[in-house]
Amino acid sequence: QLPLFTDLKNDALRPRHWKTLMETTGKTFDMNPNSFTLKNLFEMELYNFVDQISDIVGAASKELSIENGIGEIKDHWKKTNFAFVK
Repeated sequence: QLPLFTDLKNDALRPRHWKTLMETTGKTFDMNPNSFTLKNLFEMELYNFVDQISDIVGAASKELSIENGIGEIKDHWKKTNFAFVK
């Protein structure tokens, strides 16, 4: 269950991913680090959804990687000057 807890703490998770997680598990939860504990994890029986949660977190990580790559491309092209010749 510890890998599950680690997955749920992944920084790549965005509100859209939390929504998908809640829809998939049928559970509503708040990921506030002050209120979400290992005890909550067990009480909600999220360990029954470890594969689905892992898939969602994996997708979130890949999306974040793509978003970062797009950001780098944008930054690169913002700095590129073009000279137009008639």
